[in-house]
Amino acid sequence: MPRFVVKPAEGAGTGALTDAHPLDDTGLFVAEAPDPRALVEGSDQIAWAAPAEDETEGAESYPTGEVSIRFEGELEGEDLDSFIDRHGLELRRRNEFVPEQVVVAPAAQPSTWLPDVVERLNADGAVAKAWPNTLSRYRR
Repeated sequence: MPRFVVKPAEGAGTGALTDAHPLDDTGLFVAEAPDPRALVEGSDQIAWAAPAEDETEGAESYPTGEVSIRFEGELEGEDLDSFIDRHGLELRRRNEFVPEQVVVAPAAQPSTWLPDVVERLNADGAVAKAWPNTLSRYRR
């Protein structure tokens, strides 16, 4: 059964999710469902969700809800604000070493399927590449 990471909406619990387990102290939960996307869409209890990935044997990768974006060129001021607003995001931080790169997260809107956000960003002509930020957990 597919595993996915869930960020509950503000003030919501994990009621709709059976067998949801906290992901350390991140405020995120790992859950399983036959069709995670269908569970997320239309739910006012879930802020965002994304698939958990088994990268290699003994390692798992969990999306954090943040997305890194590298633009084709550096965006500043009103251009960056307009881009962020147009995509329903909030700016978390800029990369101090790569001026054309920022980290964003979906603004407070329930039932966001994070892979859709990444896909929309990658389709925007101003974006060179967008990818979800992840936490990785390794086992021996």
